[in-house]
Amino acid sequence: MKTLSDYIRKKFKTEKSLLIDFIEGKICDYDEPERYGKAPDQPRDFGRRKYSATLCLLTSLKVKDISKVVGASESLLRKWKTESRFKKMITENQKEFSGYHWQRMEKWLMSDNKRAVLDDYSIYSSDLLSAVYKYSEVESKGLRLKTPFALTQFWLKALVEINPEKTQDKEIIFWACKADMYKSIRETISSPSASKKERENALGSLQMIEKIDKAIREDAHLEIR
Repeated sequence: MKTLSDYIRKKFKTEKSLLIDFIEGKICDYDEPERYGKAPDQPRDFGRRKYSATLCLLTSLKVKDISKVVGASESLLRKWKTESRFKKMITENQKEFSGYHWQRMEKWLMSDNKRAVLDDYSIYSSDLLSAVYKYSEVESKGLRLKTPFALTQFWLKALVEINPEKTQDKEIIFWACKADMYKSIRETISSPSASKKERENALGSLQMIEKIDKAIREDAHLEIR
């Protein structure tokens, strides 16, 4: 039987993903509530279809795709999205995943190997990207990073990996962390204790930021036209 995670992997053509692993684990651990047993005026826990939909909305799947994989009509899915309990569940899932993501991101930030990108961010929803970034921004402040602008490097790599067609998602990350990027680069360049290599890396990151900024602006201009 084809699972939700199998569908997402096939749809996005990816085998390994922190997000898909998270979704798979949440589905496996979820105990579907009894259909009966509560008074009519008491809210029931989500059935598997509805709970699965909250997890699908962590991804950039379209409504029609989510409707297909969870077995609910598009109109029903849109109705669920207006419900406060449904929206609260999505927010809780975003927060939990942000913590799950941070556990791995922290190891990446503290390691010497900065070549590999941690995950396929092109499959994240815009809201999840924003939540993950904000969580990492807060948690990283207490770290003594080996590279002064490791957080900048991390999100620059993420930006490069995101599908070029997903301009909106790139904008969300870029504008959320642009100020922090410039700040960390300025501090590195002006720091007396920074090595020559660290300054060179900082300047290289600055050039990458300017390149991404220019590409996003050009894409936005084309969309407006």
